[in-house]
Amino acid sequence: MTGPTYRTREELRGLRPEELVAALREGRIDEAAIRAAHAADRAAVKAARLARNGVTLPGTTTDAPTT
Repeated sequence: MTGPTYRTREELRGLRPEELVAALREGRIDEAAIRAAHAADRAAVKAARLARNGVTLPGTTTDAPTT
């Protein structure tokens, strides 16, 4: 295995197609970390949207004002 392990979508965006294929073949893409980060981002967006609408989920905090 040569090269870095990619753990975020942002790291993958800068790759040329042949680099992406090589990273996939060599197992240098941490899919679990990428999926977890994406799920966390989506949860934060959902919580913020709900907070804007005056709904809060238990165990969540947001900087968005509630009305």
